Amino acid sequence: MKITTVLATLMLLWYCQSLVGQNNLGAAKVQNKGRFPAAGVITQSSGLALDPDGIHFWTHNDQGNATTKIYKFLPANGNTTVAIVDSVQVVGHQNLDWEDMAKDQNGNLYLCQTGKNCNTLSPPECPGRYLYKILKMPFASLNAQASIVPDSFIFKYPLPPACNQNGSDTTFVNAEAAIFFNNSIYIFTKNIWSKVTNNCGNWLETSTYLFKIPLTAGSSAANPIVGEYLGSYNLKMSEADSTTNYYKVIAGAINPSQQVVSLVTPARVWQFRNFTGDNFFNGDVSYHSFLDDGGNAVIRGYEGADFYNNDLLYLSVDGTNGRLSTVNIDSLCTNIRSLDDHLPGSLRTALSCASQSDTLSFNSAIANQNLIIDAQINITKNISIVNTQSNVTIQSLTNMPAMFAINPMKQVYLEGFNMEAANYPDNFSIQNNGNLTLKNITVKNFPGQTKNVINKSGATLTVIGDVDIKTN
Repeated sequence: MKITTVLATLMLLWYCQSLVGQNNLGAAKVQNKGRFPAAGVITQSSGLALDPDGIHFWTHNDQGNATTKIYKFLPANGNTTVAIVDSVQVVGHQNLDWEDMAKDQNGNLYLCQTGKNCNTLSPPECPGRYLYKILKMPFASLNAQASIVPDSFIFKYPLPPACNQNGSDTTFVNAEAAIFFNNSIYIFTKNIWSKVTNNCGNWLETSTYLFKIPLTAGSSAANPIVGEYLGSYNLKMSEADSTTNYYKVIAGAINPSQQVVSLVTPARVWQFRNFTGDNFFNGDVSYHSFLDDGGNAVIRGYEGADFYNNDLLYLSVDGTNGRLSTVNIDSLCTNIRSLDDHLPGSLRTALSCASQSDTLSFNSAIANQNLIIDAQINITKNISIVNTQSNVTIQSLTNMPAMFAINPMKQVYLEGFNMEAANYPDNFSIQNNGNLTLKNITVKNFPGQTKNVINKSGATLTVIGDVDIKTN
């Protein structure tokens, strides 16, 4: 049947229009928040941490300008120079590739010497060749004195079973991303291999590997903490990701609620949500490429990252006159850009990632295409799914009772796309147990299918504009 009559009351029209007004296309547009002085002391910002005052940030230089101070500064806007307000000398430790900062919820900063340290071309006498270091410093001390002697934790990485366990093999890691979580430092690798000539761990260049470093007191070069391997995630999404800009992790952060881990490559920001315990890779995953204000792709050495709040991520560039930028990660959940049902950017992962009352929208990359789902999608939150692109069809090809199942009491608004259930007699498109509004939607079925939208007892259905429920 073809329904063109507006059935909504003025209140329902206001409700639906207000949902549409929340639409965010989800582009990872970076907003510039100042630059480090061109002739200043910060020439290679490689880590970033928000001060407990919620206003200032701390950073440090990379090994290329191996100062042993950390610096406190105030962000600015655009290309305005940031204000460096303080510095603290870290006593008793060389900068053998400080690569990141992390912080706990008890007022402590962690400076992570996790970089290549002594690289593969370095001579055997290079100090600390396969040992790495975490330095712990209270923010209260940093904000009250000009120098500090930190607590130190020395660690190494474990050997995979495939490696020679008698000491002739060593896992060697170059990592630029670390977070604090559950009384441990978690490290996400940029590069990893076993010794110089023997990759006995079969590590893959396109994956980041996750290690847990429990901060156990009493570690030393002779008795280092041994990290625990937790898993890996392949960041190369397609053959088009041909350069390391897409899959080499150079910064990491966890938000204050401890519910979102962000990993940064030069071209993308990744989000890991809804994970269990410290298995950050087992939840919902999404990513988005960086764009400037003109919508152009951005590739930058964002080696520092920390959250200002649960949604706003600050990023700092490693380099002279380096930028400070922000990205609102909440908006990245709401952009549907993958035709694959389970890849980051799919409708399913967007729904899992989105917050209550968000509006999901379709990226222009999937205009005029079919978005295939292979299992029922349960809508468990108030949500809007709005298409402004041309002719997008959500389609199922396998036998499932319903494509969308809407939970009781949930406010769901669907606009501007097609739905087509697989050609099985008992398949239909929507099972509505909540409060559903359809606007300019075409719902198709096949001969022999008697149902398209099932409105369960107690549910409400509102139709606006052209809604076409038809048989192919």
